Amino acid sequence: MKKEPKGNLLRLRQIILSDDINIPNSTVEILKTDTKNFFNNHFKMDNNSFEMHISVDDDGFYQVNLNFKAMDMYDIKVIK
Repeated sequence: MKKEPKGNLLRLRQIILSDDINIPNSTVEILKTDTKNFFNNHFKMDNNSFEMHISVDDDGFYQVNLNFKAMDMYDIKVIK
């Protein structure tokens, strides 16, 4: 069996990882909206400060970074 050059394997890996990054924009926007709505239920947010970034790391895992500013946190009512 012929041994593949290391550069070709790295290039193939990058292609596979970049395919994972290409999540349709509509899916990303739905995730952002759902996430923003969830946190709006728990925090008095500055909606202009909400940021959410989705990427794929070198190991192929999704990395989600979320950042927002909130003026207050709402009380959580727990039914026992």
